[in-house]
Amino acid sequence: MITLTPQFFSFGLLTLLFTTQSVQAQKVIDADIEQEISLEGLYELPLVEIASGIATSLEKAPAVASVITAADIKAMGAITLAQVLESVPGIHPRPSTLTAATPFYVRGLYSTQNPQVLILLNGHRISSDVNSGIYPSDARINVKNISRIEVIRGPGSAIYGADAYAGVINIITKTAKELDGFHVGGRAGSFDTKNTWLQYGAQIGKGWNLALNLEHAREGLDNSRVVNADAQSNLDSMFGTTASLAPGSLNYRYKTTTYNLHVNNKHWSIGVDGWSHRDIGSGPGVAQALDPKGYTDIDQTLFSLEYQTEDWYPGLKFNAAMSYQQINAQYNLNIFPSGTLALIGTDGNLFTPPFNPVLFTDGVIGNPGREIETPQLDLTFLYDGWASHTWRLNLGWKKEQVKLNSSQNFGPGVIDGSISPIDGKLTDITGTPYIYGTDESRSVYHLSLQDVWYLSPDWTLTSGLRYDHYSDFGSTVNPRLSLVWQTNPQLTSKLLYGRAFRAPAFVELYGRNNPVAYGNPNLDPETIDTYELAFSYLLRPELRLGLNLYRYQASDMVDFVLNPDGTSTAQNHTDLTGQGAELELDWKINAQWLLRANYAWQKTTNDATDGQLPYLPRQQFYLDARWKFMPNWQLSSQLSWVADRERASDDERDATDDYTLVNLSLRRENFAKHWDFSATVNNVFNTDVREPSSTSIPDDYPMNKRSVYVGLEYHF
Repeated sequence: MITLTPQFFSFGLLTLLFTTQSVQAQKVIDADIEQEISLEGLYELPLVEIASGIATSLEKAPAVASVITAADIKAMGAITLAQVLESVPGIHPRPSTLTAATPFYVRGLYSTQNPQVLILLNGHRISSDVNSGIYPSDARINVKNISRIEVIRGPGSAIYGADAYAGVINIITKTAKELDGFHVGGRAGSFDTKNTWLQYGAQIGKGWNLALNLEHAREGLDNSRVVNADAQSNLDSMFGTTASLAPGSLNYRYKTTTYNLHVNNKHWSIGVDGWSHRDIGSGPGVAQALDPKGYTDIDQTLFSLEYQTEDWYPGLKFNAAMSYQQINAQYNLNIFPSGTLALIGTDGNLFTPPFNPVLFTDGVIGNPGREIETPQLDLTFLYDGWASHTWRLNLGWKKEQVKLNSSQNFGPGVIDGSISPIDGKLTDITGTPYIYGTDESRSVYHLSLQDVWYLSPDWTLTSGLRYDHYSDFGSTVNPRLSLVWQTNPQLTSKLLYGRAFRAPAFVELYGRNNPVAYGNPNLDPETIDTYELAFSYLLRPELRLGLNLYRYQASDMVDFVLNPDGTSTAQNHTDLTGQGAELELDWKINAQWLLRANYAWQKTTNDATDGQLPYLPRQQFYLDARWKFMPNWQLSSQLSWVADRERASDDERDATDDYTLVNLSLRRENFAKHWDFSATVNNVFNTDVREPSSTSIPDDYPMNKRSVYVGLEYHF
C-alpha cells in the first residue's frame, strides 16, 4: 500500500499547478509546440535488438524489455547511469556493503558484488570477468554520449551466455549522424561536481563516419552522508581504543575521464572506448570502517572491430565481431584506521585463532590490484530466406586472463602476530604463495542457435539454445522459448521461458589467504529458470499499459559458508524462489504533456529458511512527468517511492524506513540557435534517504541530500 507522504502531496500539487498553467497557455503556444511534436502516432514503438539479437519492435520482442533514449536521459537531468536505471521497473541501484560500487539489482536478486547482471557497451561486455560483478566506476558511467539503453529484465544467457542471469543492460553510444557537428559543454553543482565534454560527429571521406566523445567528470565529498558508528567502533568498545573515524562521512568521491572513438562505413566498424577513473572513494570502507583516505584507480579500455555484410547470399546477414578489453585496477585501502588494535593469527590474518592483539599505528593497510585481459571473437549468421523463419547462428570464443598484485602490512608472509606495534611499511607479496589468489586464465567456447518462427501474422514463436564450455569447470546448456501473440490490434500477449547461468568467478574458484573468502575449484555454475507472462495494451495511440508477471527458481547460488575453524569457503549453497509483478504506463497526453509511471512488487525467498531476501525493496513506484510549456522549454519531475526492505534474519534492527524522493529538471534548447541550458534539483524536499547496511554500520547508508546542478552546451 502506497503511503501518502508530504512528498506525494507536494508532487501532486506541483503537477496540478503545471496542468492549470498548461490549460491557460495552451491556446497561445500549442501551435508552436505542434511543430515540435506531432499528435499523430505519438506512441512510436522503438526497435530493440537486445532481446533476440534481431531488430524487433519493443512490443513483439521475445522478452520483457525497456528502452531509455537520449531524450529520456535529458528530461531526467540524470548525470550517472545509476540515476537513469532507477526509472526501469524492478531495478534498484544501491550501495554495495563491500566496495564503493553501486550495483544494479533486478527483481529482488541480491548478492554483494551484483554478478547476476550483465553490462554491455554496444554489445560488448564491460562488467568484470574476475568477480562477475561491476566495478566502483560502472554506476558512474557518464551519460552524455548515450544514444539509448536497452534493458532485459529476466534471463538472457541463450543469447549472451554467462551472467545474463537476472538481466542484461546494453549501453549504446551516439553515432556520427546523431552528433552531427560539434558539441561543447559543461555542468557544475553540489558536492564540487564538475562535468565537461567535447563531442563531434561527421562524415569523413567517402562512406566513412566519425563519432568522437571526450568527457571528464568529478564529484567530491557529500558531508551530509554521516554515519555515527562503524566496524571500528565495535573494536574500540572491545579493546578500549579510540581509533574509529566515526562520526564521519561515507566517501563516494571520484574523477573520471571517458573517451569514445568510433569510425564506420557500410561494412566496417572500429571502436575504442575507455575510462580512466582516479581517486574513487572507498564508500563505507572495505571492512565497513570509514576510510576517507582510501582510493581506487581503474583504467579500462575496450577495442572493437566488426565486419558485416548482406552481399554473400540472398537472405543472409553475416557479422564478425572481435573485441579486446583490458582493465587495470589498483586499490589503496585502509582496512582499519590508524591506532586500531586487532587480533592477528599466527598466519598473519585478522581474527583467525590462535591470535594475539597487535597495534597498527598507521592502520591496517591493503593495496591489492589486478590486470585483466579478455580477447573475444563472435561470428553471427542471420538467415531469413526460409519462409516464415529467421534463423540466428552464433559461435564464439573468448579468453579470460587475470594477473594479481598486492602489497600490505598484514597477512601471511608479512606478520605472524608475535610483534606489536606494526607501522605502515608495506610488503610486496606479488608472485608469492601469500597473495590473495592465483594468476589464472580460462577459455570459453560457445555455440547458439535461435529460430524466430512467424506462425501467422499474429503469432511468433522464438526458440533458442546455447552451449558454453569453460576450460575450468565444464559445460552448460541454456534454452529459451517465447510465444508472442498479437491478440488484437491493441493487445500483445507474451508467454516466456528462459534458463540462464552465472559462471563461477576467479575469486570464488581460486581465492586464498583470505579467511573470509577461500575459493573452491569444485564450484558449479549458478542457474535460474524464469517463467514470465506479459501483456501490453495500446488503449489509444498515445496511451500504453503494460503488465508483467514472473516467477523464477535460482539454484546453486554461490555464498561463502562458515567452516568449523571460523574461516569461510565458497559453496553452491543457496536456492531462491522469486515471484513478482510489474505495471507500466506510458501516456503522451497531448503535445505538451508526457506521463510515465511504473510499479514493481517482488517476493524473493530463501528456500532453506523461507525468509525474504534482505536489503532490496519489495515495492517500488516511479513517476516521470514532463511538460513542454513553451517551444524549446521543458520542465520535468521524477518521483521514486521505495518500500518494504527487510533486514537479514540475524539483524535485530528495525526495518529501514521507506522513502519518497522527488527530482526536478528544467531545460531550454536552441536559444540563440546554438545553446542548450539545463538546471536540475535532486531530492527537492531534502528527504533523509537511507539504504540498508550490515550491522557494522548501524545507521544504514545515508544517501545524498538536496543537490543542485546547472549545465550549458554549445553546438554547431
